[in-house]
Amino acid sequence: FTTSYAFDVSGGLIAQGTALAPVVITSFADDDHGGDTNNDGPSAGAPGSTRGIVVRGGANVDLTRTFVRYGGWGGWSNLSLQGGGATLTVTDCTIEGSSHDGFDANQHACALSVTGTQFLDNAQSAVDELRIDEVPGFTGNTASGNGGDYLLVTQPDPSGAVTVVSDNCLGGALVFSTTCDIVTGTSLTLEDGVVVKLATGATIRVPGGALHLAGATERPVVLTSFADDTIAGDTNNDGAATVPAPGQWQGVRVEAGAAASSLRHVNIRFTGWGGWYGLRSESPLLTARYVRVDRSSGHGFYVSALDYGSDWAAWSCGGDGIRLDGGTFLLEKCTAANNGGFGILDVGAFTGVVNSSLAFGNGTNIAGFAPGELKYSNGDATLAGTDGNIDADPLFVDAVNGDLTLGSGSPCIEMGDPLDFLPNGDLDLSGVPRILDGDFDKVPRVDMGAYEFDHVRLDVSGTFQPLGNVTFTSTGTPGLVSFMFIGVDRDKLLFYPYGTLLIDPLSTYVLVSWPGPPANPSFVVPVAVPTPQPISCQQVVFQGSTAGGGNLSNVESFVIDVP
Repeated sequence: FTTSYAFDVSGGLIAQGTALAPVVITSFADDDHGGDTNNDGPSAGAPGSTRGIVVRGGANVDLTRTFVRYGGWGGWSNLSLQGGGATLTVTDCTIEGSSHDGFDANQHACALSVTGTQFLDNAQSAVDELRIDEVPGFTGNTASGNGGDYLLVTQPDPSGAVTVVSDNCLGGALVFSTTCDIVTGTSLTLEDGVVVKLATGATIRVPGGALHLAGATERPVVLTSFADDTIAGDTNNDGAATVPAPGQWQGVRVEAGAAASSLRHVNIRFTGWGGWYGLRSESPLLTARYVRVDRSSGHGFYVSALDYGSDWAAWSCGGDGIRLDGGTFLLEKCTAANNGGFGILDVGAFTGVVNSSLAFGNGTNIAGFAPGELKYSNGDATLAGTDGNIDADPLFVDAVNGDLTLGSGSPCIEMGDPLDFLPNGDLDLSGVPRILDGDFDKVPRVDMGAYEFDHVRLDVSGTFQPLGNVTFTSTGTPGLVSFMFIGVDRDKLLFYPYGTLLIDPLSTYVLVSWPGPPANPSFVVPVAVPTPQPISCQQVVFQGSTAGGGNLSNVESFVIDVP
């Protein structure tokens, strides 16, 4: 195209290129494709030369193996959506060199599918002004050299049921530029590994719909500040010019009118803007397990109603770690540390039970509970000695830097509720099995807090492909008798009880003798391994060959596949 011109599509545009012969839509001056078309000798296209492709309402655009280059003239993008009801399919394309965005959706609703496409060197966002409803249409794309290597969601309110998976998140993270309201009749589900970075003052609020944050141990859902480079990289592309800090966005608020919602394996970071909290629950229909709030400028958790909560951690918040202001529910296996206010506080309206929890290193650790409301927990000097409660230093491994796991010799080991008979395979906040025999007395019992003490941690690294080198690193208590279970079915690796290992004889697994921690043996993957091949492994240790109970590591999983 010559300067300022474009494909302006109200009907249909189909571009079907191939790997060897792509379709190219570019500037008249671009000699890289099609040669010196303008006969002026060497010349190159420049950002802002054309208006790219303008997709009007109701249009049908289908691009396959197509280059769209050097858009941006007049503030247009390489791809610009200019009306609702369009159908836009972009497959294995390259969108590059715009002086504006790569793709500007202008918050229009359309049938959108963008797969296998790279967004390169566009001056502003790779994808701008997107509705959350359209995010699931992005899969397997890459971004590099753009002003923002991400999907910028400027309309995060779902209009129906929306589910986002990690592969939808171009550049590793979604960016919400404003508050997300999930209203009656709508829902938002974020699956494991999804990272959402929120702009200053934004929040996720659920006044009437449903929120489901469905993370996993190794792949939690992370909600954090736009300035947070420690998760999913330097999303705002400013190097070290901005750093995350408490109070940069509001937090998550599940209000009284919300539908049944669930949070599982969620990390919430740098909240507290405007005096808000990391997680505020006013809903008796919310279940929240495995939730950690770090460095809120206000309270970590503020709860006036809840269905059930467990395995919470609040660390380094400016206010209270966990503040209970109503409800009659069970909250158990929680840790609050290094918070400026109370660790766990009952302000008086709470009439449920806090069980198997601990608080230490806070302004005040635990307070406000009536007898019978706090059981088998650590940190309340008034209730110590009753209902299994104690008040002692839990011996965190490194609370100053956020490691709230229990150190060897902690008084909280095997001091949680002895009647807490957890189901087989139940894990702590970090993925370690619960009810480990931490003192090897053959009487396993849950620990206090969100993190179970464990004698061995397992990590697997390397090149997961045939002939690749894989290293198994185990750390923990030295000198223990050790074995390794290696199998293909993760669900059958969480053996319980640990004194007598119950193994499904129909499952595919290998049991091998293994060096006790510390150890880091390496192996070469056989070339004949069928691919893709999922592998899971778990280490089990014993105090001695004839005495003492058993202790399991976390489960590590990976997939052997061709590069």
